[in-house]
Amino acid sequence: MKQFISFLIFIASLYSGVHADDLKKVQFSNCVLSPVIKLTHIPENPLPYNDLTKGDAGLDSEYIDKILLRGIVLDKKCVPISNAKILLWQKDEYGDYRYNVELSTNEDHHKLNDKSYRNFKGNGTAISDNNGQFTFVTVMPATDDHSLALVNMAVQTKDSGSLTTQLLLLDENKEKKPIKAVEVMFNEEASDFYGQEVYDFFLVIDGLNKHRQY
Repeated sequence: MKQFISFLIFIASLYSGVHADDLKKVQFSNCVLSPVIKLTHIPENPLPYNDLTKGDAGLDSEYIDKILLRGIVLDKKCVPISNAKILLWQKDEYGDYRYNVELSTNEDHHKLNDKSYRNFKGNGTAISDNNGQFTFVTVMPATDDHSLALVNMAVQTKDSGSLTTQLLLLDENKEKKPIKAVEVMFNEEASDFYGQEVYDFFLVIDGLNKHRQY
């Protein structure tokens, strides 16, 4: 098992651009189960792509900054799960779940005339690869009533279980308002490389990968 953990840390470090010591900070070797959180505002018809900024004309960086979320899906024994379906949905910069906006006020009409608002979709879907890895391109969500920037996620696997949880993206807020959420790492090295904020994290499901063993 130790050999496998070392191998997976090596693979993950290549994938995420972080060092093995950084991965240990999130207790990866202990395979801590991700918290299960009951979520709301789940989109009825989630979009089939992982770029939430994929508007008709694309999201212009002049209007808002994109961020990159990079995750790895694991079972409770640290075995990566491939072909997992990951759904992400979140509030936008206005604090709205975009797909639920109703054009009932002048403010709503104004929002949809804003280029950055119009081109941000608010939800998307990714599929994990053979190493359990997946990515999302999105924007930093507006903070909630407790000044927390949260992103919702749901994971579905063929026969290794499922998970609904949240990511907390701002470490400074997490320290002030500790909540039950998946810990993320701000990856400074990767952020400098990509020219946008990059966050790395693990989603650990309380199940077993029946198709892969180490």
